Amino acid sequence: APEGRAAALARPRRPRRRLAAAGHRDAELAADEALAGPLDFRALIPLACALVDLGRGDDIRAHVDSAQAPVWAEIATAIVDGRFSEAADRLAEAGDRTHEAWTRLRAGTEDQVRRALAFYRSVGATRYVREGEGLLAETA
Repeated sequence: APEGRAAALARPRRPRRRLAAAGHRDAELAADEALAGPLDFRALIPLACALVDLGRGDDIRAHVDSAQAPVWAEIATAIVDGRFSEAADRLAEAGDRTHEAWTRLRAGTEDQVRRALAFYRSVGATRYVREGEGLLAETA
C-alpha cells in the first residue's frame, strides 16, 4: 500500500528535502501531517530545518520536548531558537555535515557562510552555493 506523506516524512531519511521539493502549500500540508504523528528522533533535525524554512520552527517544540534522544532534541531546539552557530557546532560533533552546513548558512555571519560554502561546493550543491554567495555579497 502506498505510504501517506506523513509516514514518509516521519522516516528519518531526508524529510527536509521532500518538504523543500514540494510547493509551499504542499510543504505546509506535509509538515502538518508529519507533526500529527510520532516522529523518530532521527527526523527531528531535518524536520526542524524544514519548519524553520517555512517560518514554523515553533511547531516542532512538542516533539522536541518528548524526544527520547536529548542530544538531538537540544540541537533541534537550538535550530528553532535561531542559535544556528551553536547548532552547527553540535551537528559537526555528531558528523551531520549536511545539516551543519545548512545551519551555518542560516547563521549568516561571514565565517559561518564561508564554512557552509566549503561543504556545498565540495558536494556540488549549486542552489546553496548561490544562496551563500548571495549572503556574502550582501555583507560586502
